Formats: sequence, C-alpha cells, structure tokens
Amino acid sequence: MTLDDKIYQNVRKLPDAFREELLDFVQYLLMKAERRETREWSSLSLSSAMRGLEEEDSLYALDDLRERADGLHGAHRFPFLDMRPTASITFDQP
Repeated sequence: MTLDDKIYQNVRKLPDAFREELLDFVQYLLMKAERRETREWSSLSLSSAMRGLEEEDSLYALDDLRERADGLHGAHRFPFLDMRPTASITFDQP
C-alpha cells in the first residue's frame, strides 16, 4: 500500500469535523512550502546575480555618488551620503 493509500484510508475513518481541521492543516502546509520555495528562489537569484561582484573594483567612489545625488536632488535629501563628522540632517518644512 502506498503512502497516498494509507493517508486516504485513515482520513476516511475521521469524523467530518476532523477532516475539515485536517484540510486546514494541509492547506497551511502547502502555503508554508510555497513561501519556503519562494524564499529559496529569491535567495538563489540574488546570490547568483551578485556572484563575483565582491572581487570587482568599485566603479564609483563615495564622492562620485555624493556629487550625483547633490546634482539630482540637493544634498539635504541624502544626508547619509555626507560622511563628514559635522553633518546634520535637515528636513523641508511643509
């Protein structure tokens, strides 16, 4: 007898209320398996995309990024790019 047959035979012995509970549990397990598979694929995709990049030289220095951010949006929008010890964060007032 296969595993599927054993499950089927035992489920048939259960009262309806337990069958409904079992169905809920099976659906939960399926959802959990889908989430795990999605996480594994996401992790695999990211690690594959990033593979080898740690050995590459950086194309841009921090000053290049800071200059680009200042030119596009103004320095106050990207305070995290200002690494000077006296940097302050300013917010536009509505």
